[in-house]
Amino acid sequence: MMLYDEPVWKLMHEMVADLELRNGEVLSKAQVIAWFADHYPKVKGSTIDVHLTRLSTNASSRVHYNAKPGRDDLLFKIDPHHFRLYSPDSDPSPIYAASTRVFGPRGLGSNRIGSRAPLHLSTTRSQSQLSGRDAEWKRLAALYDLERYLFEVVSPGFQRDGTLSSYDFFAIIIWKSNRSKTKIKRGLAAARTSVAELMSEVSEAPTAPAKLDTLVRISGIGLAIASAILTVCYPEEFTVLDYRAWDTAKKERVDSLPGRKPQTPTEYLQYRRACQLFAAELGVSLRSLDRALWARSWESDLERLISEMQPASEPEVPVGADEEVGPATRGGGSHMTIHVEVYLASRMLGRQHGDFARSELIERVRREFGDNRPGVSTYATAHAVANAPKNTTVVYNYLWRLDLGRYRCFDPARDRPHPTRIDARHQPRRVDVPHMYRNYLADEDRL
Repeated sequence: MMLYDEPVWKLMHEMVADLELRNGEVLSKAQVIAWFADHYPKVKGSTIDVHLTRLSTNASSRVHYNAKPGRDDLLFKIDPHHFRLYSPDSDPSPIYAASTRVFGPRGLGSNRIGSRAPLHLSTTRSQSQLSGRDAEWKRLAALYDLERYLFEVVSPGFQRDGTLSSYDFFAIIIWKSNRSKTKIKRGLAAARTSVAELMSEVSEAPTAPAKLDTLVRISGIGLAIASAILTVCYPEEFTVLDYRAWDTAKKERVDSLPGRKPQTPTEYLQYRRACQLFAAELGVSLRSLDRALWARSWESDLERLISEMQPASEPEVPVGADEEVGPATRGGGSHMTIHVEVYLASRMLGRQHGDFARSELIERVRREFGDNRPGVSTYATAHAVANAPKNTTVVYNYLWRLDLGRYRCFDPARDRPHPTRIDARHQPRRVDVPHMYRNYLADEDRL
């Protein structure tokens, strides 16, 4: 239902005539909002945003608003807040839904998302038909890497246009939580708002809490999904609330985290701030930190799966089994248990370099003891790490995690283990260590 006798696009033309805008003169978004406030106050700011995009001939997002040739070719966007009249004699041709447009900073694909040209699959095709088909398949292939599309195409598009199309908005939803898309569609309908209007409000919200509140008031958009939307739109300011990232942050004992996984906007903003500080400490971007936190949890799950495998040719000591269980025997290799190998390899690296990477520790075990068992990785990243929570029956305080992927040797004189492993051994028993390696034990256990 129209608020007035004329649709908003006609009111835009009326505004241009009323302001007597001439070719080359700059029209600010603030002027447009003020004019509508005086003449048609029922028109919302988000609706004005949508029509400024629709009526700007060079706005790529106009393809999502069914821009009509001629009728909607009114303005030329200078930047997100300034416009001028479109000049057919000097400006590029207007963008329409059927236009072939290269999208993305890497030049991937050929059609802007939402402006899909039909595929021509007949056996005889003209050159233009062939190039159109090839461009469409390149566009689809680029979409396979959805995260790249979101951060290389959708993110800068939002910064440029101040809103999102339904296509790009739901691409974010599917990326974060595919099962939530129907609930969110219903939530938008219940709120009687469109994606474009909602995201224009987000763009106009002056603070991070206001942007978050604008999203979570829509039924179906919880904190996790709201964080994903805001991370795509503002990748330098927000981070995704994800159970994997949260789990890693807790295990890493990142400073200033809330006491539980965020369940309120205030708790999420506290989590966001903690991640911002941790990213600055590590010298990485907020987006890179989010990926690293997620990857650490994913990798731990993978390593746990592998460590539980029992290859017939190389029987494994069960992860977390009591150390009295006999050591694994490998032809030509070590006869030590994994935790002893990890201890010795870490002391060798510690004397040489001070600190070391997980991969360096695993490689040193392999080279020194000929041990390729998957359980080595699990001990190196969990069971032998003194400042990690206890996650199995038998653990050891051999290592101290410094940051993502780097360790040093545990020092009982200055390091305080995690409360769940206060009583764990900080070095192997003397009888378990071959004579040639006992110089790596503390003095009281060398004899």
